[in-house]
Amino acid sequence: MASLQEFILSLKEKDLQRSDDIDKLLTNFQISFEDCKKYAFVKDSKGCSRNLIFDEPEVCRITLSVWKQGFQNKIHDHGQSNCYFKVLRGSLEETHFPNGGLIADTVYEEGQVCQMTDTGACHQMKNIHDGYSVSLHVYIPPFDSCYTYDVPGGAAIHVTPSFISRYGFAVDRESRRLLDL
Repeated sequence: MASLQEFILSLKEKDLQRSDDIDKLLTNFQISFEDCKKYAFVKDSKGCSRNLIFDEPEVCRITLSVWKQGFQNKIHDHGQSNCYFKVLRGSLEETHFPNGGLIADTVYEEGQVCQMTDTGACHQMKNIHDGYSVSLHVYIPPFDSCYTYDVPGGAAIHVTPSFISRYGFAVDRESRRLLDL
């Protein structure tokens, strides 16, 4: 089994402009939740806790998201960033909204990979698992702000997503390590 660190090294060696390469890396590397556990923090006030694992400014960012049971985030974009994710634990349902329209929901199970490389598109994620779901995300290039929408094609609300942990360390006292998976 390849480690998360080996994945990061391989990612740094790739031409990050080729989305197929990133998708193949995420698919072929058998990264497990156990390998990422030290980065998995939750915060009771958050439905989805974002944890920063790796950040190379203007190149790529890797995060770990921990989703509470039943949580659904807002419809959102990723700025001008391409998004790739792999479900490490549980099941996530994605609703994709290209150009304000709707594409049918897709369910991603443990081990499955998704990419959203159509810049300007929006999506929404929901944890449909009967416990926490965990997903590993790669953003190329990194983004520091994005837009959320109450309805597809509706008014854009500018937001700055935050992290509850950085590099395996909590950012405040409310963040706690997730150990019960």
